[in-house]
Amino acid sequence: MIEETVIIETKQGFNTRDRDKTKFEPSEAIQKGDTATMGKKVLIAGYPKSGNTWLGYMLAYILGAKYIDLHAPKSKPTWQEGILALIEGNLSHNSDYSTVCKTHSQLSDVPDLWSYHKVIHLVRDPRDIAVSLYFFRYYNLPIAQGKPEAVLSRKNWLIRQLFWKVNILRVARQWPLHTLSWQSFIVRLAKYEDMHAHCSSVIKGLCDYLEHRYNSAILQNTVDLFSFERLSGGRSPGVERQSSFFRKGVVGDYKNRFGSLDITIMKKYAQREMLSVGYSF
Repeated sequence: MIEETVIIETKQGFNTRDRDKTKFEPSEAIQKGDTATMGKKVLIAGYPKSGNTWLGYMLAYILGAKYIDLHAPKSKPTWQEGILALIEGNLSHNSDYSTVCKTHSQLSDVPDLWSYHKVIHLVRDPRDIAVSLYFFRYYNLPIAQGKPEAVLSRKNWLIRQLFWKVNILRVARQWPLHTLSWQSFIVRLAKYEDMHAHCSSVIKGLCDYLEHRYNSAILQNTVDLFSFERLSGGRSPGVERQSSFFRKGVVGDYKNRFGSLDITIMKKYAQREMLSVGYSF
């Protein structure tokens, strides 16, 4: 069976009692006393395939901080190798921030939540998330795990349709819970679609939120170094490689893949929360 990103469905929201009841296990990097954790930390929280890695890389670079995936702090997949030196916190420019952490967890499940100086909640249209997550789970992961025979494109049409519908339902039910959990906390909201359309402006706004005085040349380098073309190995946005972590780099791809039943499922489970962050049908 193909391994999947696991999103735990927990209660909605967060209150002061949760702080006392919840016992968090700190990440491995923090347990080992990594020097990168000694300064200020910023947390990026987003449902899987919301652009979390992309934003995390850019912020780590412009802040001169170390990037840590809280779900896999030691993981260095092959698609990261060309840019690892830019997100290890060893740059000539730096800031008060030593660490940029990424999580897919809901609010109450985040380790060491109160140790973060700033929190950014990153959202993306869940319809596009569903498309990206489908290809990630059933096309990218098998290759990354060395199991190319498990790629879903090798299966018959009925199996692909079954996995597609299960994936749509999962996102439609879990994305609202994730979004609601972070809306109950004081965070800075950022949107994948804005990053795609006006990347420099979004990074500028986030630097202001983080009270970081950025250099204009480094800001431009940030946008250029972590463009889709560079991260994907030379492809332009819209040129798809289904097995790549950086698959297509576009907004609104769901319009090419969603059927009427898919739209109905999303409306039933996610419409209210979608409207609350600016997504409509």
